[in-house]
Amino acid sequence: AAEDIKRPSSLSTEKEIFSPAEILAMFRAIRYMKTDGIYHGMTNDYFTLLLFLLTTGMRIGEVLGARWEDIRTEGKYRILHVERTIDPHWYPGKKGQRVSTPKTESGERDVPLLDRRLLRRLDRLHKANPRTTYIFETSKGNAMEHQNVYRTWATIGRVVARECAHCHTRRPTDWTCECDCHMTRNARRCKFCGKARPDSWICPVCGETVGEIHKTVHTTRHSLASYLNACDVPLYIIKAVLGH
Repeated sequence: AAEDIKRPSSLSTEKEIFSPAEILAMFRAIRYMKTDGIYHGMTNDYFTLLLFLLTTGMRIGEVLGARWEDIRTEGKYRILHVERTIDPHWYPGKKGQRVSTPKTESGERDVPLLDRRLLRRLDRLHKANPRTTYIFETSKGNAMEHQNVYRTWATIGRVVARECAHCHTRRPTDWTCECDCHMTRNARRCKFCGKARPDSWICPVCGETVGEIHKTVHTTRHSLASYLNACDVPLYIIKAVLGH
């Protein structure tokens, strides 16, 4: 009977996605970190990693577990067969990495690599390191660790706010706390009231609000699904690509 139907205890929240401006700002931040920033000479190619995540919609564990042998050519296209994932819940005291199957049964799938810029970067990456097994591999021959990706991802989100995207005005070196304490650029918290440094600032030239990005790596997966849906891609194709 209708009287026996119970209302859901919680409603699903709207998933966050990256806006085009945020995506562009993150790529610029990675390039800055690679060439001009404090991370000059960073070994891992996070530019290609971000491009890989945005254009394939794969989970981060599936991307880290992808190997060069998983890519095959079919006609004019290249296909990546997803069949493994790197388990993030591996105890730090244990050595090595645990490789497991994808999260769901539909997770084992073929993902088309359609972005030409991604293909060019993958070709250069493989040519520079022809003996590697994983696409994103460390110097020790293992897949990149989740924690390293998350740590660098948080840094990228902070570096995004280094300058205004409209007039390229640099972020002020000093900042003022809520208790009117003047703090230097390197201070992450006020030494008097303990308040953290503000995530955003107002550009003194154009008046735009410039903020840091605190979205997760998994947001790239939601973003691709949203953009494909906006382009009227059939739902069954979106499900097949994402492995739902």
